[in-house]
Amino acid sequence: MLLRLLTLTLAQALDLATFWVMVRWHGPRAEANPLVADLFQALGLPGVVLAKIALIVLVGALVFAATAQLRTRTWAMVGGLPVALGIAVGLIGGITNAATL
Repeated sequence: MLLRLLTLTLAQALDLATFWVMVRWHGPRAEANPLVADLFQALGLPGVVLAKIALIVLVGALVFAATAQLRTRTWAMVGGLPVALGIAVGLIGGITNAATL
């Protein structure tokens, strides 16, 4: 469980770091995700950082809730799918941001 959350945190940190460098070099229009671009326009980097932290906390809460339940397929999906998606999205975001650089 801890390794999954650490991987999620690192993937989101990669996305955030490459986002910050990309925005400094190319401006917020370089961001492909319109939600993140609008968030950055409205609240700046602190808004994006807060959104990343909120994502990690929410997914972490789902993982802990699923771990506390009996090991059923439903709870495995509740705990595992959001972590997998968060890791994938963070890695894809980091890679595409780095490619834009």
